[in-house]
Amino acid sequence: MRGFFIGRFQPFHSGHRALVERMAEEVDELVLGIGSADQSHTEKNPFTAGERLMAVERAVADIPITTYTVPIEDIERHSIWVSPYCSSIVP
Repeated sequence: MRGFFIGRFQPFHSGHRALVERMAEEVDELVLGIGSADQSHTEKNPFTAGERLMAVERAVADIPITTYTVPIEDIERHSIWVSPYCSSIVP
């Protein structure tokens, strides 16, 4: 089974790592989505997507799970996240 964890990870911290460890107990593979990948060098998003991607990969390297780290741009369409389709797939 594959899991998906999306976050801005500005920066990736011990709480994020704890969640990855917990997810590793339940899934075989984990996709880590680097959210707001198109934004950097601001107060809210100080790190680039590349910096965050490398930091996340290093931080989870010792966790026994296959991970894929992918950048995801912020499309600023909040209605998509609360659509009936998305609501129906969330347990």
